[in-house]
Amino acid sequence: MAAPLLPPRAARWPLLLALALLVGCGAAPKPAPLEADDAAAVLAHVPADTPYLLASLADVPPALAEREVARLGQALQVLVDALLEQAAVARAQSPFDRLVLAAAAAVDGKLDGPGLEALGVGRHPRFALYGIAGLPALRARVADGRKIEALVDRVLTDAGVQVERGTLEGQAYRVVFVGDLPLLYLAFGDRWAVAGVLLPPVRDELLPVLLGVTPPKVPLTAAELGPQLAADGLVPSGFGWLKPAGLLTAGWPMTRVLEAGAPAGCVGTLREAFGAVESLHLGSRGADAARTSSVVHLRLAPKLREDLAKSLRPAPGLAPRASGLDKAALAVGLDVPVALAALQGWGRRLQANPSACPWFSGFDRLAEHLTSGAWQRVVDGAPAVQGLAVVLSRLEPAEAGPPRVDAALWIAGPAQALFDLMGDAVPGAQGLAQAPPG
Repeated sequence: MAAPLLPPRAARWPLLLALALLVGCGAAPKPAPLEADDAAAVLAHVPADTPYLLASLADVPPALAEREVARLGQALQVLVDALLEQAAVARAQSPFDRLVLAAAAAVDGKLDGPGLEALGVGRHPRFALYGIAGLPALRARVADGRKIEALVDRVLTDAGVQVERGTLEGQAYRVVFVGDLPLLYLAFGDRWAVAGVLLPPVRDELLPVLLGVTPPKVPLTAAELGPQLAADGLVPSGFGWLKPAGLLTAGWPMTRVLEAGAPAGCVGTLREAFGAVESLHLGSRGADAARTSSVVHLRLAPKLREDLAKSLRPAPGLAPRASGLDKAALAVGLDVPVALAALQGWGRRLQANPSACPWFSGFDRLAEHLTSGAWQRVVDGAPAVQGLAVVLSRLEPAEAGPPRVDAALWIAGPAQALFDLMGDAVPGAQGLAQAPPG
């Protein structure tokens, strides 16, 4: 029997998703020849009720783009090399394996700025990864959609997967089958590309919206996104917005799908993981190349905000600044032992019942690490780790100016000790805190 392809299936999905995120970051300081309305052209096809959104709607600051694209490109190239090396000794059996390997071969050596241009993506595309009835869709404005179309056709041919072509109101599309199920829909134009997963029961209703033949009943607009999470010192980078509001709640159709086909323990884990955050904004701080770094701003659900406030203690030397924070803001240092103990408890639950959530099979090493003696030493010595800072402000907007961020979490230099200790469980974690915000 042929050896199975490595890495395991759960670890191969990141290749396909990370490629989409990589092209959204751009890779060079020179501006791309994209029109000013490219972001609006993308958002015009995104339903306002999307349960999640990751979008790149503005140029990322050059210093940040170069660093992040280089970091992600190098990591992906390692995965591509491993896949291609294994493919040389083990024949891919499943269509999914063949598709991943064909995609890896197509982007081999092109995971940088010049390579993205050669693929037709361009250095500063605009894209949105969003949900239509909870199902994932990706729409992008790119430098050359026809180049990407030719690349995708080549990948599908090399993979030998079943593909059918169709036309809807003059718009050509392809549908890729997984087994006997028509699942992945693709379409291309001169300057755009779109891909989305549609299940047969909703295909006729949602395909026109996915292809752009029919607009959403209520489209999303950039005006709703930009000011939402503006905060003192944050430069909106176009890195994107993740809006998990309603994610895995009773109002989202995908919840019913999960509850019907997934173990209850898994659904509960997902609810716990995502239900605490109403929205998340990725931006950057620092104008010069040496100090530019990414910042994560979270809008927390009210219940978590209340619980978090109870576990916080004032941080020495930190006080609310008069500029940029409203009078209700509170600058605090996170009660590190409480936070680390909570992580440890989550690891114990995951380790005690790993079969309850097979989708998290890749976290088994992390769960083992969180319950180890080494992590206990981190918890016991936590007061010495003073690199975490949290800023809370009220949910209501200030009397003047844009709404304030409800919570901002960033990692400063002293937290490097924590990441060093986590490094064995989370590859690459040692470098995460090396560039604190400006």
